Amino acid sequence: MKRRYFLLGGAAAIGGLGVGYHVRTEGFAAHAHALVEEPGETLLAGWVKIASDGVVTVYVPSVDVGQGSQTALAMMLAEELDADWSKVKVCQAPTEAAFADHFLAEGWVLHGRPLPPVVDAAAEAIFAEVARFMNLQMTGGSTAIRFTGQFGMRIVGAAARQMLAEAAARRWQVDPRTVVTAAGVASHPASGQSMSYAALAAEAAQFAVPSRPRLKSPLNFKLIGTSPQRLDIPAKVTGAAKYGIDVRVPEMRYAAVKAAPVHGGRLLAVDPAPALAIPEVEQVLKLPNAVAVVARSWWRAQQSIAALVPHFSDGGNGSVSTASIYQQHDQALRGESSVQLTVGDADAVIAAAPPARRVEATYRVPFLHHAALEPINAMAQLVGGKLRVWAGEREPLAAKMKLAELAGLDSGDVAINAMPLGGAFGRRSVHASHSGFHLEQIAALAKATAPHPVKMIWSREEDFAQGAYRPQLSTHIRAALGRDGKPLAWSQIYIEGAPSRVTDAIELPYAIPNQSIRSVKSPVPVRQGSWRSVNSSQHGFWTESFIDELAH
Repeated sequence: MKRRYFLLGGAAAIGGLGVGYHVRTEGFAAHAHALVEEPGETLLAGWVKIASDGVVTVYVPSVDVGQGSQTALAMMLAEELDADWSKVKVCQAPTEAAFADHFLAEGWVLHGRPLPPVVDAAAEAIFAEVARFMNLQMTGGSTAIRFTGQFGMRIVGAAARQMLAEAAARRWQVDPRTVVTAAGVASHPASGQSMSYAALAAEAAQFAVPSRPRLKSPLNFKLIGTSPQRLDIPAKVTGAAKYGIDVRVPEMRYAAVKAAPVHGGRLLAVDPAPALAIPEVEQVLKLPNAVAVVARSWWRAQQSIAALVPHFSDGGNGSVSTASIYQQHDQALRGESSVQLTVGDADAVIAAAPPARRVEATYRVPFLHHAALEPINAMAQLVGGKLRVWAGEREPLAAKMKLAELAGLDSGDVAINAMPLGGAFGRRSVHASHSGFHLEQIAALAKATAPHPVKMIWSREEDFAQGAYRPQLSTHIRAALGRDGKPLAWSQIYIEGAPSRVTDAIELPYAIPNQSIRSVKSPVPVRQGSWRSVNSSQHGFWTESFIDELAH
């Protein structure tokens, strides 16, 4: 028996644990209903709402980063629901534990492998609990469609369809298997009866959500595989779409910030007088590693912060440069390393090869910034012990919990309006980018300006200087060619990137009989984070460049 099956089966066997999970799940389900239902609306299966006018609202936990996944997720649910696509709309799921993305947790662990039916219910409860514990609402890793969609939206749609068909069957006193669904209507061809989903939703909501609803065969898809207009495009074309940087509320203030130019530095001193002398400037705030100016307009705030001459420490990192990091890499590449992959004896084969058939090369890649179209920004308002935040974050639920910690508030006293992101490519993630300090800034600013709302916008220069970059890295590769010109051996050592973990990026897509791939750590004080495709971007460049060298 696989270990995961044993653990899940054991959980199911422990009655008290199962009851505890059930009670907690029921509580979160009730909270989900309270969060999104209005009179005449019914939430089904936790993620889809049907209104009395027939409008179907799909709640998705993945934020809009411009990739179109929200439309795709709505299509996946609507396909299995047999909804009328013309009446489907998509909404960002509330940033609450009741909408934690347990489908993502299930996808990461199981990767589509089925569980025995005996542990289905316990597994679902455990994944839900894990997702809530991890504050799991994440958009990244190309997981929206393959995990949240495949293991979530399709199943939710199929479950809701089954519940609606059951409600219709009970009304008509017929076998549920004889009920046909299409375009938001349930019908019984034999008796000629039909009812809209809107008329059946309240009844259907009384049934237990089936954990294993029957999914459609791809042969029967009517929506998936087609190209309807993306739901987000019209508002983006007309400018009606609102990003975090667009949010405006009455009496708001604006904040510009300047952090230590050397990562790891701290603010030592600053004379606020030059900024305070500028009209509309209200405050100069000293933060641990930055200075901030609050004014009636961002232009005034930015002018004022440019007038300041803050003194920062360098955290001992003032001498770090591109050249010094590469020197550090060269030394590390000659030192002890960790074996990541071994096939045959590459080093021995290379040593035995004639010099004319040996090739070696060193490759380097620089720091790369995310350079999203929309710079880092957030708006917050602290009133009566309640913090409300408007921000584009790839992990909105985790960001909410981080802000509660920073503000010294209970999580229930913090609300995040998760906005679409004007680009990210790995940025704006509390965990993945090691870049949550902009949340520290907005939390401090909200306290200082209360009860006024305050919008913090990083200048383009600040955004570039305070990034969490794809790391600067190096690798050294050696190879030996056989008499036929084909590579016999490949030996490589590389500096580990961040996040520091082994991935399939290091695996060579070529049939080379002898391989030795090793890695070594070489930490630097510069903030680093996930950058699109993470380790694959540098490894793909290194591998294909060296293959070209061998071919030449």
